Amino acid sequence: MNNKKLFVQWSGYQCEVQYDYNTNEIIEYLKLKKRLLGKGSVDISLHKTHLSCTDYSIQLMDSEKIKVEKKLNSIIMYGKWEEIGKTEMLDCLLLLCFERQMQLDGIVSVHASGVVFNGECFLFLGPREAGKTTVSYSICKELGAELACNDYIWLKEVDGKILAYNGDGRDELAFRSHALIQMDKQLFQTVYGDELEGKVNVRKKVLIKDLGISVNENMVPLKKIFFLGLGHTPKFECNIEDPIKSKVSLYENFCGIISGNEMILYDSNKRIGPFMPSLSCNDTHTNVHKIIQKLVCDKKVYNLRGPLDEIIKEIKDQFNFVD
Repeated sequence: MNNKKLFVQWSGYQCEVQYDYNTNEIIEYLKLKKRLLGKGSVDISLHKTHLSCTDYSIQLMDSEKIKVEKKLNSIIMYGKWEEIGKTEMLDCLLLLCFERQMQLDGIVSVHASGVVFNGECFLFLGPREAGKTTVSYSICKELGAELACNDYIWLKEVDGKILAYNGDGRDELAFRSHALIQMDKQLFQTVYGDELEGKVNVRKKVLIKDLGISVNENMVPLKKIFFLGLGHTPKFECNIEDPIKSKVSLYENFCGIISGNEMILYDSNKRIGPFMPSLSCNDTHTNVHKIIQKLVCDKKVYNLRGPLDEIIKEIKDQFNFVD
């Protein structure tokens, strides 16, 4: 079998993709991609470049049935391109390979929103609808902080310090209606107007240039991590997160994708398809745990629960907090 080959480039890495389809649609599919699942810009090349290669490649094999297999140094996806190309299955597998390589290099990708204030990064973690983006916007708007990220950012230990860099959110922020209305009714009206009639918790993107806030693209020291629990308790709570709970929560955030336990592949009819394979190994676990241990030992992880306005007030008060 004579496989075709290309290289997908993302955030300083490249992943080899082989395919046996008699079509160039896969090339056009990747050329139209601006970002890989919203995380970093994508480019393609027909030849290997100077960028670091992921140790796993991806093979796309023509088949009637969609399934995924993990081999020694490759992930094989079987299926018809007409079906795969209507989904984000390939995007998920690419991100899986890239994030494994990052963790082998001692870098973790964090699902968070965050800001830079006085040259230090504050990250807000939590489940969907926790108010992460709304909190970041409020801090930027009211205190003059700069946006570090909307949905993800990288962490790496350098000379004994955890540094944050390469965040997204340079172009737009994605708000959830239920959180925004609690924090900024004027912006809520501007963003949503009357389109929410009969709907709840609508997510909508707004261009950064229309929000009047600045973006920080530099590598900066990480100051604090706040786990947000919007509305989880009627009474406001703020405390340094329990070390054991911190480690578990951070590990789930840092390793969800490559552990294969966070994402499921879906076919074009939104039916559940094959699960993502796990690409975790001893080296990825070790490197991630080093960063987690450093964060917990340095007491950088806080837990905030309660009404959004009280959460935001506490975070503002903590910005001048000195260890």
